[in-house]
Amino acid sequence: MRWFNFLKKRTIQQERDFALYDTHSHILWGVDDGASQIEDSVAFLKAYARLGYQGVVATPHLNHWMFETFPFDVYEARLASISSDMEKEGVTVKIGGEVMCRDDFVSGFDRGLFLGVGDTWLVEFENRPGLFTPALEQMVFNFRMANRTLILAHPERYGDVQKNPSILLSLKERGMLMQINLGSLVGKNGHRARQLAWMFVDNGMADLAATDVHRLSDFSIIESALERLAYHNPEKFRSLVNENPGHVFNGQSYRIA
Repeated sequence: MRWFNFLKKRTIQQERDFALYDTHSHILWGVDDGASQIEDSVAFLKAYARLGYQGVVATPHLNHWMFETFPFDVYEARLASISSDMEKEGVTVKIGGEVMCRDDFVSGFDRGLFLGVGDTWLVEFENRPGLFTPALEQMVFNFRMANRTLILAHPERYGDVQKNPSILLSLKERGMLMQINLGSLVGKNGHRARQLAWMFVDNGMADLAATDVHRLSDFSIIESALERLAYHNPEKFRSLVNENPGHVFNGQSYRIA
C-alpha cells in the first residue's frame, strides 16, 4: 500500500476501499486543550478528510480538574458552528467525551453528566499508582451489566500498566474496550508506551486505535502511524481504524468481539 505525502492534495481514499473512524479527538474549539478557535476545528476537518476519515467522535475532557465541564448545549453549539464544513469535507463529527475517573465518576454517570456515543463512553484514569484495583474491575463489570460499555483511553501510557501490562486482562474480560493512541506506535509518548502499543496490537489487547489529536501538527504523526500499522498488519489495521471504531461511531459497540 503506497501512502501519500501529507502535504499533497491526493487522498488515501483513492488507494483503499474503506473509510477510517476516530473515537478520540479534541476537535471542538474552545472547550479544553485541543482546538482553540473555530479555524482550528475546520483545519482539523480538512486534515481528517485528507487522511481518509469519514467519522470522528469529538471527546472533550469531562470531569477533569484542569478543564471546565460545560453544559451539553455548549458542545452542541460548537459542533453546529462547523456543520457546513463537515458537509464540505465529507467528515461527520459526533459529540462524546473523555471522562476522567474521579471519586464522583459513578454518581456522575447515574446523573447523566457525561457524554457518550450510544451506550459507550471513553474514560481515562489519573496516571498515578494504585488505581487498577478489584474495585475498578467490579465497577467495569457493573457498567457492562447495565449495558454501558467503557473504552479505556491510551492504556499504554499509564505507569501501572507499563510496569505490569497483565493488569488490563481482568478489565478486558469484564467488557472494557482498550484504545491505544496511534501516536504511541511511532514513539510520541515514549519508548515504553511505543513498546506496549505494538504489543497490544499483536496480542489482540487493543480494540481501537485513535488519534487523540489536540493540534494540527499532530496529523503528520498520525499519518506516519497509519502507514506503519497498515504495513505491519493490514488485517489489524482495518480492525483498529475502520471496523471497531466504526461500530462505536454507529452505536454498535456490542459488535466488537
